[in-house]
Amino acid sequence: MSVTPTPEGAARPGGGTGRRIIYVDELNAFSAAWLARHRGTVSGIYYIDVSGWMKRVLPVFRRVFLRGTPILPLDFYMGDIRTERGENLFIKISFGDIGKFHGRMVRDHLDHDPLCRMFARRFGAAEISLYVKIKTMRALRRYNSYLYAAAWHARSLPANPPADPGFLLSHFYSDLLAGHAMSLGLRVTAYTNFSRLFSRWIRILKRLLWPVLSLRGLTQKNAGPRPAAPILAAGFNGKYITFDPSVRSDFFWLIPSSLPRSRVMICFHRHDYPVTAEMVDTLRSAGMNFVAFSESARVDPRVPLFSPGRRAAWDLAVWNARLAVRVLTAMFSGAVSSFYLDLFADFVRHYAWWGDFFRRYGVSVYININDASDDSVPFHLALKAAGGVSVSYQFSAHSLNHSPETLILPICRDVFFSFGPYYRPLLDSVHTAIGHGVYTGYITDQAFELVKERSRGYRERLQRAGANFIVAFFDENSSDDRMRMVSNRRMTGVYRRFLDAVLSDPTLGLILKPGYPGTLFKRLPDIRPLVDRARSTGRCLLLDEGVVVTRVLPTEAAQAADLAVGFLYSGTAAMESVLSGTPTVYFDFENLFDQPEYQWPARISLSEAPSAGVSDAGRIVFNTWEELWTAIQSFRREARSRPDLRRTIPFLSQKDPFQDGRAAERMGEYLSSLLMCLEREEPAAGAVAWANRKFSEKWGADKIVSRAVR
Repeated sequence: MSVTPTPEGAARPGGGTGRRIIYVDELNAFSAAWLARHRGTVSGIYYIDVSGWMKRVLPVFRRVFLRGTPILPLDFYMGDIRTERGENLFIKISFGDIGKFHGRMVRDHLDHDPLCRMFARRFGAAEISLYVKIKTMRALRRYNSYLYAAAWHARSLPANPPADPGFLLSHFYSDLLAGHAMSLGLRVTAYTNFSRLFSRWIRILKRLLWPVLSLRGLTQKNAGPRPAAPILAAGFNGKYITFDPSVRSDFFWLIPSSLPRSRVMICFHRHDYPVTAEMVDTLRSAGMNFVAFSESARVDPRVPLFSPGRRAAWDLAVWNARLAVRVLTAMFSGAVSSFYLDLFADFVRHYAWWGDFFRRYGVSVYININDASDDSVPFHLALKAAGGVSVSYQFSAHSLNHSPETLILPICRDVFFSFGPYYRPLLDSVHTAIGHGVYTGYITDQAFELVKERSRGYRERLQRAGANFIVAFFDENSSDDRMRMVSNRRMTGVYRRFLDAVLSDPTLGLILKPGYPGTLFKRLPDIRPLVDRARSTGRCLLLDEGVVVTRVLPTEAAQAADLAVGFLYSGTAAMESVLSGTPTVYFDFENLFDQPEYQWPARISLSEAPSAGVSDAGRIVFNTWEELWTAIQSFRREARSRPDLRRTIPFLSQKDPFQDGRAAERMGEYLSSLLMCLEREEPAAGAVAWANRKFSEKWGADKIVSRAVR
């Protein structure tokens, strides 16, 4: 973590006066007022954020109230906060601690709040608890990060470490944060941010009054007639609108399916990737339906725009009336929480919106990736009320690759497609609201055979330029956002190492396969000259097709290489590489020593080099470039004697019990069975039971887990 230096000539915070350092979540009018009142006890101030108004008046405030007291920004990056042995704390901070917070939240808050109890009785305790967790997760992660950053900074001050440092914050769950902060050596003091409170009440009033004020304008806009038969709708996830199974497709499960395409609707909601004329032409040629949820989600006027109508306004008015009655009733028996009122006013807004959409278009099944969006739970409950079935699928190993105590999975669906039974203990150990789990295998494995010719072409091209050993490198993403784990600076360093190796070794070939090619040179501008030089040798390929995410699947790069390198934290590309048959190693400069790969037996080692910090473990996991490069050179000399990782890696058959290239086919079959049964006007539960039975008969009863994943 970078530590902000004390300006030369200023007093150093914390030293020997009986006063203490105060860390502040945001320097604003209200926190400044607290600091001014307690200035006699403050030796120094470090703030994380500052309001626009406070930034303008800070010099005057300092001179008038805190003359001689250092007031400095706290500069930190999550990826730099580590244990004494160098292990990155990002997973603990972002997942493990949050799970504990949520456990105490249910016990101390949700079980007693009148609004929480009201909605739990109506929709189910598990679903409402999950909704509150999703809505609060980001803020709790942020504040937990602030606490760790402050504790780290206090310990790293070069002299006179402060006694009893304090943290001044404003958050609804300040009591939960205060208890946790004590374990970090911080004493939390809560203050009231009246500006935030005022904004919350304005937001609540707008949501409560919106149905009345907007009723005249709530009419159906450019929406087609309701289809005669039930529709399967799918959210557009930013992949690609294509029927080519060898590249990323947003509806890969539809390509091998017998499901009539005229019964499928693609729903566009992303303003960063709006539906284009080319996408519309592809969908229309296939006879598929499509709709946009906002003007910013479309650039082609041929795309119908869904806008909530009078039904949504009426449903919302009814729910808001119930909220108002419950609040008035609760006022006579105890305090009414504006925090929860804000959460549930937003809940009913999403619930009414989705309910109107499902009924207007006759949506009986909706499928999308597992996500943590604010409307995930009301979406599921609205579809359930409309008699439909919500479906989600695992799309990466990243979100399901950590131990249960460090995992939060905000999944609320009737059916969840998972790669395999390896992930069931993780799902069983955390709070989810899943009705049925279905194991399908690795979802894009249909492409493994189809990309072989392209992969062979890449390999031959590099060999013609002199390469006799080829490495594929998977960069899944990086960011300069201080709340992320992998920084652009660190990723730039990794790219430099690979590119320098190619430029210095005329027999080495390199395939770069970034996960987000559209932002690669924006994130890492310093590598462009090196990439250009490496490509000019003919021994470096950059697979940069893609708008948001890459169009090229990892298997295409992996099958052209002798060895693949992926990151341990985001291990999806590496997993696909192994399933494709390519020897694969993990680069772990974050030192995530608790990951199971560190416990794999030595017989699968690709190098005799030990891993730093962990004795006799992680023989295919390397923590430094020097270790990794030594392993690559060792493998290069003895590649023929190395084992087939598909046969030796533990649990691979549990992660994908099929490994047959038919995962998308299985998903399509299941969805087709669901829709067929719902077309006969069967209830949703009966349709799921029938789809489960058909799937079990063909693929095995052990591939369905009902009501066991919670």
